[in-house]
Amino acid sequence: MLKMKATNVELFITDRCPLDAVAYVTEREVLLRAVLESLRELKLLAILVYTFCLDANTDILRKRLSRRKQFKKKYDGGLLESNVRMQEEALGFFRNNKELWSMYFDSSNTNLGRIKVELRDFIKSVKKGAARPVSLDFGKWVI
Repeated sequence: MLKMKATNVELFITDRCPLDAVAYVTEREVLLRAVLESLRELKLLAILVYTFCLDANTDILRKRLSRRKQFKKKYDGGLLESNVRMQEEALGFFRNNKELWSMYFDSSNTNLGRIKVELRDFIKSVKKGAARPVSLDFGKWVI
């Protein structure tokens, strides 16, 4: 991020954010505090982080995890994906913190064409400075 800032990159999009990791650890509070502190440091450098969450029907998510588990089993034993309780807790973290995402999409209630339009509008609002960056208020998070 710092390199992009130095080279005047205005917008960088990735399919993961540091908050994703918080959903998958047992000591969420410790990691969340560290992630929020890092985001505060980036904000001091005028680097704002915007997050969006794309949710789906629980059955669809379980099927995706099952397919990914088959692939990952070769590399990490699939420990996380095979732990149903951990899956449910991670989903709970994402879903219980909807208001804290800069943008939250629920694909089980919206068609993909609508999500594409909303995402495009969200990116436009980021470029205009009208979107809300990720909340850095630890007290609002449900861990």
